[in-house]
Amino acid sequence: MVEDREIASKLRLLSRLGTRVEDRLMREKGVSLAQSRLMEVIKHTPRARWSDIATVLGYSPRTITDALDALERDGLMTRVLDPGDRRAKILTLTKRGAQDLARAQAERDEVREVIFGVLSTEERVVLLEMLKRMCRAAQSIDTEDHLDLPD
Repeated sequence: MVEDREIASKLRLLSRLGTRVEDRLMREKGVSLAQSRLMEVIKHTPRARWSDIATVLGYSPRTITDALDALERDGLMTRVLDPGDRRAKILTLTKRGAQDLARAQAERDEVREVIFGVLSTEERVVLLEMLKRMCRAAQSIDTEDHLDLPD
């Protein structure tokens, strides 16, 4: 019989390894995994403000200030005054930021293909269903703010 402890250990190991490899290879393309998360929200949120980014990612606005400052300093993002609210600034990816993000995402996708490529299409479907059920079970006993888990 396989013990839950062993399964949990392998899931944590896979998560750490996958994250570490994705981040390292993405950094080589100019954007870290953490930066890519911010940049993806900026890219897909019309008239994005820093508070919008924080809300989508579940962080306090103060938490992402340094990260946004770094994106701007590195020429990956700009902030411009919102003409409708002079107190607010709209965040936009620069051309370089969009290009670096696309290269980093392609690298991330290749890593995921290697990891999940060892599974057949049917195994991927079954794994996804199992993970969804496990996430719902974990969420049912979570005492913290509940995450909105996609189906």
